[in-house]
Amino acid sequence: GGGTLKGDRQLHLGTTGEWGHCLVVRNSNNIVIENLKIEDAWGDGLTISSGNPNNITVRNCVFDNNRRQGITILSGTNIWVTDNIIKNTNGTEPEAGIDIEPNEGDHCKNIYIKNNIIENNTRRGIEMSVRTSLADASVSNVYIEGNRIVGSTNGIRADRVSDITITNNAI
Repeated sequence: GGGTLKGDRQLHLGTTGEWGHCLVVRNSNNIVIENLKIEDAWGDGLTISSGNPNNITVRNCVFDNNRRQGITILSGTNIWVTDNIIKNTNGTEPEAGIDIEPNEGDHCKNIYIKNNIIENNTRRGIEMSVRTSLADASVSNVYIEGNRIVGSTNGIRADRVSDITITNNAI
């Protein structure tokens, strides 16, 4: 892997909306995303969504100046986010470095967030939540370890999630 994915944030013609992601992974298994610079998305730098992706690894990437999120995880099992720099997310809510937030019928399970630098994201370093209106969605078994999380309104936020382990982080 390697290279740069640059979104159209600087040249985007509209002023509303939050879509326009640099990279989307759906209905996929055994994917490795590494050594990329992902920047200036009108929406998310990376979105992992729908179809319960399995065994997804994101490592040694830089996510910078994305408008909505650095990384969004909407669905998936066995997802590793390690040794990345996720910074300067700003422009439209939720504005988190990493957001784990399933849609109806989606489940996020066995998520490993380790040894990342997560800095200067407008609202949250890491967001994990299930909206109260969703009866069949869940976030569980999330391990947040060895990260540096600074410069956001909240370091980590968890709402309606279960089995979360947070250890050895600098927040």
